[in-house]
Amino acid sequence: MTLSEARKSDELTLLMLRARASGKSATDIGRIIGKSSQFVSTATVRVMRADMAESGETRRSVALGYWKEARG
Repeated sequence: MTLSEARKSDELTLLMLRARASGKSATDIGRIIGKSSQFVSTATVRVMRADMAESGETRRSVALGYWKEARG
């Protein structure tokens, strides 16, 4: 993967994360970006799990920053 391709991939992941944090479903995001809901879920959960493993914060605390539904 070239630097340009990696950058595009990172930007897409950030877009998906922001959309999920704002309350959009993986299905809705997938429709918008032309990907499956599974693609969106897998990519965003992977980032959240890495954050949980590396942040030193509780899993709940990290989840609150990612998913609107976790915030209630």
